[in-house]
Amino acid sequence: MSASMTIALVSTTWGKEASGGATFEEDVLRAALEMRTPHRLIVYPDTKFTRAIVAAADASSRVTFVKPMRKPRLPKRVLRRVGRVFRRRRSPPLPFAELSDALLEAGAHCAWMLGGSIIPLDMPYVATIWDLQHRLQPWFPETSSNGEWRERERLYAEFVRRAAAVIVGTSSGADEIRDAYGSPPGGVHVLPLPTPSFALSAKYGSSPRADDVSSRYLLYPAQFWAHKNHVTAVRALSAMTLFDHPPDLVCVGADRGTMEHVMRLASRMGVAERVHLLGFVDRDTLVGLYRNAEALLYPSLFGPDNLPPLEAMALGCPVIAARVSGAQEQLGDAAILVDPLDATGYAAAVRTLRHDPIRRDTLIARGRARAEGWTAARYASAVFALIDAQIAPVRALWP
Repeated sequence: MSASMTIALVSTTWGKEASGGATFEEDVLRAALEMRTPHRLIVYPDTKFTRAIVAAADASSRVTFVKPMRKPRLPKRVLRRVGRVFRRRRSPPLPFAELSDALLEAGAHCAWMLGGSIIPLDMPYVATIWDLQHRLQPWFPETSSNGEWRERERLYAEFVRRAAAVIVGTSSGADEIRDAYGSPPGGVHVLPLPTPSFALSAKYGSSPRADDVSSRYLLYPAQFWAHKNHVTAVRALSAMTLFDHPPDLVCVGADRGTMEHVMRLASRMGVAERVHLLGFVDRDTLVGLYRNAEALLYPSLFGPDNLPPLEAMALGCPVIAARVSGAQEQLGDAAILVDPLDATGYAAAVRTLRHDPIRRDTLIARGRARAEGWTAARYASAVFALIDAQIAPVRALWP
């Protein structure tokens, strides 16, 4: 067993309405806190969200909190100028240096960047990386507008190359990192994303809130970003108009700039009354929506892995997803995969599930088995084992 260290668990200030990112960080943070390890833990940031997780894990006695980084109170135009100066000097912005200093002052020997935070630190750290879509699909506004591409590229380049270890969910994701930035010194390690715990532990949920949702509906839980490809979901809905019982489409998630565009298309195609926008819903309602859905329709163009298909599998909802990089590896034979922009292909998949009950039941059974094998506890255990084997021996060389 390795010597005891102090490990910083660095989250982001996700609110509970931040969807998949919040779900992932909440689960792995709680699992890490519940593990019995010889290590002392530091949690960043100190917020109501993280304090609630620590309390639920009954870990308060062995956790030190670090206050969130201060945000400079300067006009945005000044901050942009400051940012350009720092980029010319090839130095991280001041808040990043402040975070390193705060963690070091709290006694951290190393850190685990749980996910979402692309912050190079001045200490050994494990980098959790969900995707590099700014590299693979840079034309989307969410990866390119307002300097987003340049900022992501600048941060990822340093974040990956300075990491003591990089964790991704699929071998496709590992290949994408190596292609973009070379092989990091600490290597790229594949750990499948854990199935969200709320889906694994859920009891039978409630019915959908919306009274006007038909008894047959497809569920798409995703915020309205362009890459989420709601446009193709609406076109698929239109292609199902001639079905004996055309399904509705229930969308869960906030508008991130494309909702009006999607609904205009739905109106032109004559299916607007069959599209239901529920916004954010609580988890009990989401469980009910999964349980009662005809299928999960998940046409998102971003990979290499995603959480909603795992949620659906855990809750007995058959999955129809986009055939993007990593999807075959993550979902295997437990989902029907369709070319991302093929609306008629999604409609054909729904027809298959309706007319082939054996295939439907097989997909559900395979999905449950797959989802139940990937837990947050297993994920956190693997990360701590990596820290013990790869970081602890080196970190012991200085005080």
